[in-house]
Amino acid sequence: MAKRDPILHKGHRLRMKKQVLRDGLDGLSDHQIAEVMLFYSIPQGDTNELAHRLVNECGGTITGVINTPYKKLIKIKGIGEHTAYLIDFIRKFTQIYLKRSYMYSETGDGLKGAAELSEFFRRVFVGTEKEEIHAAAFSGNHDLIAEECIAEGSFSEVPVVPRRILDFAEKHGSSSIVLAHNHPSVSCLPSHDDVKVTEELVHHLAYFDIEVADHIVVGTDGVFSMRSSVYKERIW
Repeated sequence: MAKRDPILHKGHRLRMKKQVLRDGLDGLSDHQIAEVMLFYSIPQGDTNELAHRLVNECGGTITGVINTPYKKLIKIKGIGEHTAYLIDFIRKFTQIYLKRSYMYSETGDGLKGAAELSEFFRRVFVGTEKEEIHAAAFSGNHDLIAEECIAEGSFSEVPVVPRRILDFAEKHGSSSIVLAHNHPSVSCLPSHDDVKVTEELVHHLAYFDIEVADHIVVGTDGVFSMRSSVYKERIW
């Protein structure tokens, strides 16, 4: 890609910033969004060429850029530690914003059903490449109190999950829990072991007056709610 005329480039950053403030990001291409983002980790110089390279090497979209892990970002030519950190921070910031916007929703609707829970956990697992097990605690009015990762690894192979769920529920004073885990590289359909372990957990935790209201699985092709599936009668 040919370098742009420095005279034409003069004031380009200021024009782009004003455009974003005035019109938002909808009118920009993915590489233009990446270019503006790079202004804040690369204080001087033309970031257009690097923005094209970054987007191209991350799947061709800004979503791919934000979802790319730090360790992969720093291997891209021209992407240093500061830029990789900025992109990683934006992803994590977005995740926490999405979670807390549900927790402190002004509508008061909360996460009332499988559709809302599925969308919530789909966003929670954005950009997560390793398998994680999460739990969400709810109040008696079905309002979300807290959500966090309670373990890493395959859901059916982590033996400490029951103890951690109990600790999590006790910490937040909740008797209603929703579990979730992700399949980073395969379908959202639960495995035989996923279903079996969920069934065991539901009955085990019931002895401690903890309700497992649902188990959400997030995969590459979507989100699966066990409570809204054919497994409902078997598990609950």
